[in-house]
Amino acid sequence: MAAPATPVNAPAPPALDADDLVVVQALLASRDSPMADRARAVLRRTAVAWPRFAAIVVAQELAPRCLRVAGDLGLVLPADVRRAFEQAAAAADVRARRQRLTLFAFLEAAAARAVPVLLLKGAALANGDYDDPAERHMIDVDVLVRPRDVARACAAAAALGHVPGPRALPALFHRLVHFELLLQPAFDGMVPIDLHWRLQHESLLLTVDHEDLWRRCADTVVCGRPAARLPREAEWLHVATHFFANRGAVPADAGERELGAVLLDRSGSLHGKWLRDLVIATERLAAGSPPGGLVAAARSWSATDHAAAALAIVQPLLSPRAQAFAAAVGHACALSTPTPGRAATALRAWQQERAHPALGFRPRALLRLGSWLWPPATWFGRPQPSAVRLLWRRGCHAAAVLLRSLAAALLLPIALAVRPLAARRRRAWQRRARAPAGVMAHVQRMAAFECAVAASAPSRGAGS
Repeated sequence: MAAPATPVNAPAPPALDADDLVVVQALLASRDSPMADRARAVLRRTAVAWPRFAAIVVAQELAPRCLRVAGDLGLVLPADVRRAFEQAAAAADVRARRQRLTLFAFLEAAAARAVPVLLLKGAALANGDYDDPAERHMIDVDVLVRPRDVARACAAAAALGHVPGPRALPALFHRLVHFELLLQPAFDGMVPIDLHWRLQHESLLLTVDHEDLWRRCADTVVCGRPAARLPREAEWLHVATHFFANRGAVPADAGERELGAVLLDRSGSLHGKWLRDLVIATERLAAGSPPGGLVAAARSWSATDHAAAALAIVQPLLSPRAQAFAAAVGHACALSTPTPGRAATALRAWQQERAHPALGFRPRALLRLGSWLWPPATWFGRPQPSAVRLLWRRGCHAAAVLLRSLAAALLLPIALAVRPLAARRRRAWQRRARAPAGVMAHVQRMAAFECAVAASAPSRGAGS
């Protein structure tokens, strides 16, 4: 495991050998997983190359987790590494409090306007399933509202000082081409709100019944504030499909090698926290749900390939019980013709590309237009319609996609022209939030949040 030294604060994570990588993967795993046993065996026979190990842990925001489970793994941290991890963990704790304050305030403002809200991804898992919310790194909080409630949800966020960024296009155009809107805070003590009205973009061809999600949503609590989250199977599928949407494709074959690819990714598009989310969500499902529930949900979403690939990737990180659950689901979801992965060069280009400042999405995402126009026959449901009916439905679908794309292309110059007016209005909202009355309201929200934190007992996660 010896290698040239790399500073802890290196700009890019260094390469790890197989033994080092096993120890890092064990930080993502369940306590009684085979990966944890492998890490303990590695640590008994050899020493850790600390500089590069610490660089990976810090880059993947795993320092709080590492400090908590180091004793279980038999990982003895040197003094300088422990100090670096403690500093990173302290920063993570501050960030987690900002995230919870943002959620607490937004849920209160949304409730005052009768806007139902569902917590998504880290916002749901960190506040209910992680042992410590600081272990789940988040740069924003993701929430879902119904499409008809987007305007009122934006007004609720604006009352807190959260508005779209200065380069964001007007909301009506944004609704036409996107599924989410990022709202930036006026105060440093809060984080952005990623406001969704759909779980994913329609070009991913996921057949999600959003109204059914709202009917079957589960209750939860954030610092004493009532909230809601997706049903268990839907929450798991959202994490899995989000991971592959950022990866760029569902691999034709997936396995343990994908773990290393995620942890060593330098594009900024893939994060180890999503693997940890999958581990925790899978353990949660395995503890209380039959495999058939996830299989049925994956089929209804047209996401059986996502489910099979995600479970193959995280299976080494799971407990024996969850591994049996994953094997049963993976066997039922495995396709005879899995979705082919893109070429390695195309995947790297996708992952390294950043969102266009005017459009708000990756230009390479336009390559999805072909598959969006002409989806596979299975997308139209089972049993498959007759050839004539299938051709008719495909033609209608393609026409609707083309009309929407044409409308977006024609409206883009207008949206760019009126963007300064929208930005001026947003600046006015933020000035109002920073006025004395707005600052006083913010101080009152912070005081109410601190009282709620002190009154609520700390919750314990199930996926430790």
